[in-house]
Amino acid sequence: MQTGSIKKPLTTILARYERYEKYLKYPGEWGERTFRAWLVFEVFHDYLRWPIPNIIFGEIFDTLFVNDAVRPVIYLETKKPKRGLADMDAFRKHIEKYETLEWAILTDGYEWLTVDCVRNNERSFFLSGSKSSEVEGFFRAFKASNYLYSVKNAKD
Repeated sequence: MQTGSIKKPLTTILARYERYEKYLKYPGEWGERTFRAWLVFEVFHDYLRWPIPNIIFGEIFDTLFVNDAVRPVIYLETKKPKRGLADMDAFRKHIEKYETLEWAILTDGYEWLTVDCVRNNERSFFLSGSKSSEVEGFFRAFKASNYLYSVKNAKD
């Protein structure tokens, strides 16, 4: 598990993406899927401590994070970095498909939008210009310990 500010792995992923983008241009094989994998494994798994069995990759729903009862609680939709948060209508329609969702996240890595599905409100932020404490606060609700008994009670 990583320690320190969550902003560090986010900026590392985006810097790596920009470096690789110069060389990997094959359509459909580069971009969004790679960014999503890095984000899920380096932020959600390593930093927020989501165990691999609780991470579900899909097609319509890019990534679902499921609780102990295998109910989706977080939906992560990624876009290619620097693309912006396109497809907002489709994103909002997807949220309605799972009644157990507590959070839905849409991001291109630079811009982040979350929907609190319980309270029915949205919040957003831009990674650049945000203080580490703001980024930490933004991600606090997505920690696996909020949803998984085994993680909450694990000794580090």
